[in-house]
Amino acid sequence: MSAAVAQTADVADAADSRVLITFDVDGTLIHSVGSESNKLHKRAFAHAMKRVFGIQGTIDAIQHHGSTDQAVLINTLEFYGIPRHISEPQLPVLCEAMLQYCREHAGDSADGIALLPGVRTLLEELTGVQPNVVVGLVTGNLEDIAWLKMEGLDVDALFTAPHIGGFGSDHMDRGELVRIARQRAEERIPGPPFRLHAHVGDTPNDIIAARFGGAKPIGVCTGIFSKAELLAVLPPPQAKELPPSTESNSSCADAAAVAATAPVALVSGAPDCGSNGGCTDSSSSSSTNGVVLEAVILDSLECSSTFFKACDLPIISASL
Repeated sequence: MSAAVAQTADVADAADSRVLITFDVDGTLIHSVGSESNKLHKRAFAHAMKRVFGIQGTIDAIQHHGSTDQAVLINTLEFYGIPRHISEPQLPVLCEAMLQYCREHAGDSADGIALLPGVRTLLEELTGVQPNVVVGLVTGNLEDIAWLKMEGLDVDALFTAPHIGGFGSDHMDRGELVRIARQRAEERIPGPPFRLHAHVGDTPNDIIAARFGGAKPIGVCTGIFSKAELLAVLPPPQAKELPPSTESNSSCADAAAVAATAPVALVSGAPDCGSNGGCTDSSSSSSTNGVVLEAVILDSLECSSTFFKACDLPIISASL
């Protein structure tokens, strides 16, 4: 069978089902830049803490990567002396204060952030070329803040409409957000059943959350965590290389991807998400519709064909 015929067959097969792909935001799609990194989001946190508790503080006082916004609020306030039993009942007020600040300063939404290399091209190919792919977000950001960032960077239109996802405004524990996103996709975007849900993130908590939610974890080494740290939260893997890309694109030729044969079955009950808004999932497997999935760790999102392979999608692009 020729490559062209095989590609046509892959596309035809995809017409009977869909793939849901959800992305984390900070460290996965975007990164902080400049002296006022992630300006709007960080100032929203500071505004809320000062308005509600009179605390002049910053979330940089704690390690918050991979956490949900609600967990970041509680842990930061605890660092500044406000105990959890006092801050938790005020979460609705704190979150509303953050959102109000962001609405009033929406013009700053792109200040101190930028898209990571390859992200715009990948989103364009997922939504404009790939058949039956639904693209959304799963992030610890409050929903309005997440979409403000996407709008500010002019990529909001590259996500499937109506916009769906799981957000830090939905739940404090990241493990629930993957399930919420898939439920919303099924309810709001009619179409064939989803044969696969892949969740992409740059932190160990993203991988654990994907496993808890029954999605295929795709880790990317574009944040502060190394490949070894991402693999460490999986059961002992039998590491293997994805088939090499045949593209001439240098970013694809150099792309390294490790597929860890770690099962990802749905976990009954809530995982132990601790106080950081992540999850410690002791389960040994993950699956979608009974199909065992493999976790994949990518160096970056710069190579579309490598990403398509990780998501079991046909290797097609806008240039074909």
